[in-house]
Amino acid sequence: MLRLLTYNVLEGALPDRLPKVISVIRSAHADVVAVQEARYWRRNRREVFLKVSRALHMPGVLMRANSGFDLAVFSGRRS
Repeated sequence: MLRLLTYNVLEGALPDRLPKVISVIRSAHADVVAVQEARYWRRNRREVFLKVSRALHMPGVLMRANSGFDLAVFSGRRS
């Protein structure tokens, strides 16, 4: 069975909320994770996006939205 999580992190989950966001994503044990409103995740050479990817042990892509509220998608089975 494939487990999919979509998560709207509200305004990009600024650094003070990021550990909680990562915890929620981990607890879902999803195979594919779509993070909506990944605003600011592109800044500083995609620092936030890469931090989340490493924390989840899941590769991903960050897609630019015209609104500025980008979409991040991570996939891959975790052990």
